[in-house]
Amino acid sequence: MQLTIPGKPNLEIRLLQESDYEKLLDFCNTCKEFGWQNNESFKAIKLDQIVMPYGQYFIGYDNDKDIIWNLAGVHQFPEVGPNAWRCLFRGAQLPGYTLTSGLTKDVFKIGFHLSYFLPMQIKFIKEQYPNSEFYMTSNTKSNDTYFAKSQQLDSVIMPRLASRGVFVRTHDNFMLYNTIQSVWQIQEVNYWEQRNKVLPMDIL
Repeated sequence: MQLTIPGKPNLEIRLLQESDYEKLLDFCNTCKEFGWQNNESFKAIKLDQIVMPYGQYFIGYDNDKDIIWNLAGVHQFPEVGPNAWRCLFRGAQLPGYTLTSGLTKDVFKIGFHLSYFLPMQIKFIKEQYPNSEFYMTSNTKSNDTYFAKSQQLDSVIMPRLASRGVFVRTHDNFMLYNTIQSVWQIQEVNYWEQRNKVLPMDIL
């Protein structure tokens, strides 16, 4: 599974392969330099666990620079339900990459994760497990490591998308891996409807 970003022929999103591990290590080292603890090492991203049938990482690759610039995984989420999958796990993106150069508040025009990684993960899993349900999590203010981006996701972005019917918050103060989080279920019909108002579905 592979996708070239429309209008950005040097950028592609695809499944992580073992042959990418050297570049992935470089990505993790860069994340460590930025202080991004959740992505600073193979141990931090749980690389040994995120392999099918449990999970799969997707990467953004810059063919001009020969680097991984984006990472996000999808994995089984039995803590929520037998058909549940958690999307955009350990999502991180290096600076300097934007989806659009214009000023906009529409997250589908801003973020690669919600606009491209998420639909690819949904498609990848549903091709194998048609009855799957998809979720995302966001850190709450009760965490000691509650950074600005986490705050924006939990208190601004996800509620705004929930108001558009894209997500439903199913759990508050959900303890997962010793971290208190909100759990959001993706409403697939509404997600595709809102996404495809901005980006064409036929690219997938």
